[in-house]
Amino acid sequence: LFGAEKMAALEVVHRRLANIGLAPFCLELHSSKARKSEVLQQLGRALELGGQRTSEEWNREAERLGVLRQELNGLVEALHQRHANGLTVYDAIGTCIQHAGREASPMYWPDAQAHDEKDLERLREAARRMSTLSGELGALHGHALAHIGMTEWSPSWQDALLAAAQALDQAVDAFKTCVEAAGEELGVPAAGLSLDAYARLDTLIDVLLAAPQVPAGLAAQAHDPAARLRVQALARHGLARNAHWAEVGAQWQARLADLDAAALRAQWQAACAAWWPKSVFARRGVRKRLAALRVDARRPDDAAIAAMLEPLARVNAEDRELAALKADAERLLQNDYAGLDTDWEQVGRHEQWAEHFAEAVTLMAGDPAMASALRTRLQPLVGENRALLQPGAALGRRLLDARNAWRGLRDQLAVVEALAHPAAPLSGLPQDSGALERLQGVLAGWRLNRQSLMPWCVWRQAREQAVGMQLQGLVATLEAGRVPLAGVEAHFEFSYRNWWVKKVIDRSPLLRSFSSADHDRKIREFRLADDRFQQLTSAYIAALLAGKVPANNAVLVSPDSELGLLRRELQKKTRHVPVRQLMQRLPSLLPRLKPCLLMSPLSVAQYLDAGHSQFDVVVFDEASQIPVWDSIGAIARGQQLVVVGDTKQLPPTSFFSKSANDDDGAGDDGQVEDLESILDECLGADMNRLRLQWHYRSRHESLITFSNVTYYDSQLITFPSPVTDDVAVRLERVAGVYDRGGSRSNRAEAEAIVQGIEQHYLDPARRRQSLGVVTFNQPQQSLIETLLDARRRANAALDKAISAQAREPLFIKNLENVQGDERDVIYFSITYGPDAAGKMTMNFGPLNGEGGHRRLNVAISRAREGVVIYSTLLPQQIDLSRVRAAGVRDLKHYLEFALKGPRALVEQSLPTGREPDSPFETQVIKVLRERGWVVHPQVGCSGYRIDMGVVDPRAPGRYLLGIECDGRAYHAGATARDRDRLRQVVLEGLGWRLHRIWSTDWWINPEREVEKLLARLEAELAREEEEAVPEPEVAPEAPDAADDDVAFSITTEGEAQPRQAGPAGAPAGGIETYAVAALPAGDAQAFYVQASNARLSAELRQVIETEGPLPESVLHRRVARAWGLERTGTRIVERLRQLTPADIGRTQEGEVTFLWPAGTRAADWAGFRGAGDDEASRRRVDDVCLEELANGVLRVLAMTGNAPRADVIKSVCRLLGQSRTPADAEARLGQALAALLAQGRVREDAGMLRVD
Repeated sequence: LFGAEKMAALEVVHRRLANIGLAPFCLELHSSKARKSEVLQQLGRALELGGQRTSEEWNREAERLGVLRQELNGLVEALHQRHANGLTVYDAIGTCIQHAGREASPMYWPDAQAHDEKDLERLREAARRMSTLSGELGALHGHALAHIGMTEWSPSWQDALLAAAQALDQAVDAFKTCVEAAGEELGVPAAGLSLDAYARLDTLIDVLLAAPQVPAGLAAQAHDPAARLRVQALARHGLARNAHWAEVGAQWQARLADLDAAALRAQWQAACAAWWPKSVFARRGVRKRLAALRVDARRPDDAAIAAMLEPLARVNAEDRELAALKADAERLLQNDYAGLDTDWEQVGRHEQWAEHFAEAVTLMAGDPAMASALRTRLQPLVGENRALLQPGAALGRRLLDARNAWRGLRDQLAVVEALAHPAAPLSGLPQDSGALERLQGVLAGWRLNRQSLMPWCVWRQAREQAVGMQLQGLVATLEAGRVPLAGVEAHFEFSYRNWWVKKVIDRSPLLRSFSSADHDRKIREFRLADDRFQQLTSAYIAALLAGKVPANNAVLVSPDSELGLLRRELQKKTRHVPVRQLMQRLPSLLPRLKPCLLMSPLSVAQYLDAGHSQFDVVVFDEASQIPVWDSIGAIARGQQLVVVGDTKQLPPTSFFSKSANDDDGAGDDGQVEDLESILDECLGADMNRLRLQWHYRSRHESLITFSNVTYYDSQLITFPSPVTDDVAVRLERVAGVYDRGGSRSNRAEAEAIVQGIEQHYLDPARRRQSLGVVTFNQPQQSLIETLLDARRRANAALDKAISAQAREPLFIKNLENVQGDERDVIYFSITYGPDAAGKMTMNFGPLNGEGGHRRLNVAISRAREGVVIYSTLLPQQIDLSRVRAAGVRDLKHYLEFALKGPRALVEQSLPTGREPDSPFETQVIKVLRERGWVVHPQVGCSGYRIDMGVVDPRAPGRYLLGIECDGRAYHAGATARDRDRLRQVVLEGLGWRLHRIWSTDWWINPEREVEKLLARLEAELAREEEEAVPEPEVAPEAPDAADDDVAFSITTEGEAQPRQAGPAGAPAGGIETYAVAALPAGDAQAFYVQASNARLSAELRQVIETEGPLPESVLHRRVARAWGLERTGTRIVERLRQLTPADIGRTQEGEVTFLWPAGTRAADWAGFRGAGDDEASRRRVDDVCLEELANGVLRVLAMTGNAPRADVIKSVCRLLGQSRTPADAEARLGQALAALLAQGRVREDAGMLRVD
């Protein structure tokens, strides 16, 4: 039920339903004086539409559209989905584009999901803290305190550090003095060396100071590797000999070593091997000989002899090696050689000294040539001149002083490092020359910057925290001076987003494989598919509704049924049943013929009985004008309520309840009482609400700008015009007077408007635009009508031109009755102004009342393309200090708006009034402006704005091209249709030409996108001259369904479950035809053969799937006849029962078993199959299960409406193919009907059945 107070609102709805082919299913009953014949004609036209359709094409197109929609939504979601850290890919790409050409700091987190919003905010806070703290210190790169890594400052620490630094500086001075003197003595350069070089010099000094303790022979040959090897061999063999002698044991005398262990072993082994008693005497002789070599002179036992022999053999071997080296030992070791009593460990130390000496000389020299020269200078010093190296000698003292100074420096350096926790070596890298000078420079810097030690420690604390948060890349960039201190936070944001967006794209197949060309293709396909689908859906609904209309030959129609009643009324010429009675007597049929009723609250009470079945939905349009008491009757007749209205527009008033001759009703001082509307009541009850924000009517955005800003808080989504100065509201000043005490009209304004009407309709270029006139009061309306009638009588051409506008004829209305109307152009007569005496009062009729501003809002929002205000009154003549009415205040501001444009508004909305929406858009604008194009960002006045408008250089008053990106405005579209079709359709209808740039493309290859954009701009410029400044064409109306060549059909209720309904046939009235399974002929002789089991089982299933539900006896008979068996005996029945698939369904009715297709539940089944033209499709009532019979009853009632019980039973029998109604059939159908009555699905009143 669609209800509205005014006929105009219902006419708009009806016209739009007619445009999509649904007019035959709408019953228009707005007037309480509707003619019975007209109502019957509407019902008759619907009755002619009965039939059945299928929905394959609609389903196919819906699936295709769904796939495209999902793909388009997928990209938007991928770009604009807000991730755990609060970022979107689009935002991140924009930031990267903004910083293109700069190097991002590396980030080291492994995954893009590493942070949530709180984590990212902590990182930002760390960046901000580093920026603030480093800003106090100035440039970090090369800072004097850069080596200090201490994070905890205290006064005591600072004092200790500075004292230690001073001591270190003194130690450095002392060392430099000593080492330079020592170096001069040794012939080694000692100034400006690296720490490694000083350490090598210290090693060399150590070696030289140890030279006096080394045998002179070895010291003289220390440079000779062969000599060092011989000494090394002596030490090795001597130590080995001592170890082996220890194994022999302390019980043996040293003379034992003189024995030949090999001969002794042979003698002992021979003695042990001799025969007894010879062996006894032989072993005794050996023991006696060895007893003389024991310390205790006792004879050794067999075990002691055996244990001694092997170590002794090794001792003999080492003695032979030492004997071979004796001459070298005497020459090299000199007095330190004492034969077998030599201190071999000391010999080893001497050899190590020699090796250290050779190494120290080589390392100190740096290359072989210099090493040879240094060795030549130092060799005599460690040899014959070794006395000079003694601590008491001058050279020895200098070397010792240098060594002690070096070690004091190192100790003091360790103290300083322990205090400073240096972030880097204080003297540079160990191999860097000038170490001591660099170290002293660092120490001097500390002293000079002692006042910065505290902020430096705080900075180091922030730095360490940042490193702990894995921001070491940012820290390194900051310390290297590659980012200004003021830009640390922005650089972090860029670096983080650069890292993050790459990680996100890495794991997003959609973004990795994105192609703008392919995506643009999908958008084009989606637009075509969506448009096609809308057409198909219109046809779908029409066919669906037509499928519910009973066909003329559907069933046997009882004269007492609803369908019979309607047919009889249609055949009458006169004496029709009153409309109210007709609607009462068609409770089931009327909703099927006319599922949409368009009525006024008055006609609802006039024609709908209180017991009328409830509507699924009641919709009120222009609900702000419907009083509560008027709406109650309609609300009570619906299950759901949709209230459509605008609280900012006209409320219900007492205006029309006053007599037309009542002067107070339209006078200046008369007050029009505003009443409560059903919309106000619903809002007060806090019902669920949905705000409709898209504004389509105004083809120039300035037409709705004032209302949007003043009344809707700029929340309407409007669409900008393709001109840089959108002024569609114009004020025509009229030199007139307001006849306050007489006619209450302004004749000058009236005459100017009539002249404007005449010019409009006599101009071929303008007359295509529909026209309306709005006045502030009834007298002005009447005056304009009178003057226009006279002008039309005098000018036949004018009269003809006005009459030709039948679709949207000219109207002349006042504030109180214009709501719901709209025209292309509106002429607005302000009417009020100074009177003949020049006196100006602040009385503007209804505008002075409480709802005056709502009336003004209605009046100024009726135009699609332009408003011309004819006014004697100027805004400055309205003195707001004399009146407090909101309507008067808004009138003043509206007149200012007409004179000055959007600048008159408190919230200005100019083409260049806002900054770009993202860094990405900023870069695009920058590129275009650098190439000489004039670009306006954020073109528009409302929440929706075109991202960029490029001004046409040939016509600066218009835009050559609109550029849209994939940013916030694109994402704001709630659906793919909003984003990728409707907005573009609306904008192109307004005259825009659009170009889209994808952020991912610009990020990856900005040069290519710039080339494409410039090529598009040049292409637009190259259009023919007459197309350069086109006047936007009027958007075409939606095509009428009658003109649409879309062939379409839908599935009726019975086909909603294809499996349950079975194959589609072509029965009358949308009832499916019973299909008989086609089985191949079988061999009767093979029927009982086991090899036939599989085929029989398959055929049983086929029959059940095709014909089920069906009795088991019919199933057996069908299969048996296919195998050539004329009878169905017990043996055949048992065999077929054994082969019937186990998964099929079964229901039992007495002794009859009905078999159902697998997966079908009898309780949910809604199918009914009627007989076709062939004999095989006809069925006895007994062969139809009760569930299907019940569905048949429901189908008949759905087609005929209320009907007598006997007629319903007879109709079901006819549908099954039975020409008569046997008594048993009537009884069985009675069972099905009883079940429906018990379930409450059917009601029976006075013998009449109806669906409940």
